[in-house]
Amino acid sequence: MRTLAEALLVTGEGQRFKALRNALEEQGIGSRWARSFAEAQAVLRKPGLPQIIFTDTSLPDGDWESVLQLALKTPAHVDVIVVSPWVDIKLYLDAIERGAQDFIVPPFEAALMKHVVHDVVQKGAEDERPAISRADVA
Repeated sequence: MRTLAEALLVTGEGQRFKALRNALEEQGIGSRWARSFAEAQAVLRKPGLPQIIFTDTSLPDGDWESVLQLALKTPAHVDVIVVSPWVDIKLYLDAIERGAQDFIVPPFEAALMKHVVHDVVQKGAEDERPAISRADVA
């Protein structure tokens, strides 16, 4: 299957995100891991930005808000989706109000993932993403 987009999975925990990675692969979305906020920073400083970031609610050295702020500083648009282990309406509303593209919880069923990644894939098809330097991403 052809890769339609690239995702960054930011989590200190692995099992739940392994299921997410499998669901993304079924939708043609490639992925790479960052196990901390610091690793996410390093990835976003390099060429080849992911089109979408799936971030855990908490990380060993940060949280979803720090990842969202990092994504907002990138020169090209990167969508952020917050991945929670459970439904939390307050957290959902907070994430959306602060600029997250979406908020999801397991299980990561095919219909849900198709809906979640559709907009990202559409944006990628419509918007040529220029090669840019990551040197100034904080």
